[in-house]
Order: sequence, then C-alpha cells, then structure tokens
Amino acid sequence: MARLPRFPARRKVAAVLAASVLAISVSGAVGAVSRVDVSPSAPIKACVNKTTKLVRISVFASPAWCGSNSSYRTWNTIGLTGATGATGATGPIGPSGGATGATGPAGPTGPTGAIGPIGPIGLTGAAGATGSTGAAGAQGVIGATGPAGAAGAVGPAGPTGAAGPQGDPGAGATGYLKVTGVASASDITAKTVTATCTAGRSVIGGGYTLGGVAGTEYVQVTSSSPTSATVWTVTSAATTADLYTLQAFAICATVGA
Repeated sequence: MARLPRFPARRKVAAVLAASVLAISVSGAVGAVSRVDVSPSAPIKACVNKTTKLVRISVFASPAWCGSNSSYRTWNTIGLTGATGATGATGPIGPSGGATGATGPAGPTGPTGAIGPIGPIGLTGAAGATGSTGAAGAQGVIGATGPAGAAGAVGPAGPTGAAGPQGDPGAGATGYLKVTGVASASDITAKTVTATCTAGRSVIGGGYTLGGVAGTEYVQVTSSSPTSATVWTVTSAATTADLYTLQAFAICATVGA
C-alpha cells in the first residue's frame, strides 16, 4: 500500500491557522436558505475582513454587499487550458494477418447521397426572338404647369384715336408734379416701394420703373395703386435668379374744391 507523504510540523500548524480564518457563507440572509442556480463557470465571490482576514464566500457577494469593513474578491472556478502534450512514439508494426479470405457477397445498395454543390454558370445562350409589341400603357398624369415665359417686346404705338366729346367743366386740378420714390435694393426678393406727393398735393396717378434685370426671367408686379390720398404703392413678387430694382412714381396735383 502506498504511503502518504509526510510534511514538517510547521506546515501542519500553517494549515490549521489557514483553516481557522476561513468561513463559508452560502446564504444571503441569516436564518434563511434559498436555492440559487449558479453556472459551473461562474466565478467564486467572497468578502475578506480587512482586520480579521475572515473570508466569507457567497453567491451574493459584491462591493456593496461586503461593506466598508471587507474587501471584495473573486476567483475563477475553471483554470486555464494546459499546453498540449508531446506526441508519443509510434508503436511497432504488428504481424501480418492470415491468408486473404474469399470475397463476400455484394452488400445492399446504399442510400442516395446528398445533392452536390451547384456547378459553375454555363455560357450565355443565344438571344431569343423578339417578342410581340405589348399593349399601350395607360395615359400618364398631366404634368404641372411650367413657369411663365419672359415678357414679350413692346408693340408699336397704335394710331391716335378720335377726339372725345367735350366734358363737363369741373373744379380742375393745378400744379401737376411727378414725384419719384426711392429705388429698392438690387436682389431677387419681393419688394414694396412707395412715392409720396409733396404737401398740398394729392395723388391722381402713378406707376413704376423696373431696373437692372440681367436675365430673361419675368418680373411679376402684383399691385400698383394709391394706398392713401397722397401715396402711390407698388409691390412685386420674388424671382428665382434674376436681380432687379423697383422704383415707384406718383402723379400729384392740387385738386380744387
């Protein structure tokens, strides 16, 4: 019978001391034991008392669970895979067998093998004949109306019309004056400009002047009319690209009572 190895007395004393400071806790609460499913590969968790070095092993151990008087420690339950051992030597060749036996009967047909992998793509075949013309498709949706075209050139002046009948004499207006307002900035934004009659005169007509139009885009003037007894106002819409200026003028006069 094999004999157990003997260790010096000092090793026995050390083992006793180590065992005296090891305490195992398998429950998270005093007086209560509950089943806890733990993975075999889960680490061993424990709290080590900083003063007594007492070790408490518990599945519930964590830095918060251990408290300030103990240190949280973990150990792996599964060690690292060891290195592969060396290949053993090849054994000797055994003796040759006896004489070759008679050929046995044919075995049953084996099951059908699995379908093999798809082969490479073959060469492209000849082009097929042209098919017949398909039926005409449905009428498409009518597209949106395109942008307005550029303003046409001014036509020639028409002939002078016949003189109208004599009108009734009225109070009349005197002191006719054309007042030109301040021109707008040259850009593509919508604009509103005004022309104001001088003191004592009323607006009896007006208009506007477009300037600085570099391209062929149409500038749309949305209104040109008096907005008070003395003010003529002109507004225009924004363009998409062309820069332009807008300037209003008012025809003013002193209108009799």
